Amino acid sequence: MKQLRRFLIAVMLAVTAVAGVLFAACTGEKGEANEFPDVTRTGYLFDGWYASADFSGDPVTSAVFEQNTTYYAKWSAAYALTLELDGGALADGQQTTLYLREGDVIADALTDYAPVKGDLQFGGWYQDGALLSQAATMPASAVTLTARYMAQYTVNVY
Repeated sequence: MKQLRRFLIAVMLAVTAVAGVLFAACTGEKGEANEFPDVTRTGYLFDGWYASADFSGDPVTSAVFEQNTTYYAKWSAAYALTLELDGGALADGQQTTLYLREGDVIADALTDYAPVKGDLQFGGWYQDGALLSQAATMPASAVTLTARYMAQYTVNVY
């Protein structure tokens, strides 16, 4: 019983500390301009801060506090796009798992993703054995793409 009580107290303290940091990052003095914090949420992509609960209008990135005001964080579900490199390598800093919203054009997210593999030339991203269409959109589920490569050769005719 004592262990459960200690555990619950530790959890409450951790939650209070995190809430305090987030609250401190979002508060300001009257007339003071403040930038809004970047926030993360597992499984979601952040779409911005909004002044209305229905997320109408444009997102805001900063505000001058004149009175008590509530801002709303808008989120979209994110789905994993996994890149199988088949022995190739991506440029430094590029990840093999990207997160996209349902309906995002997959090719748009991959414009700078061309893995290298020895002397072979990158041939494209394939899904289930077929070349990925430029119009393919992200479904509401995970997707895996495989890199394919081409060999460069010369044909001599005599």
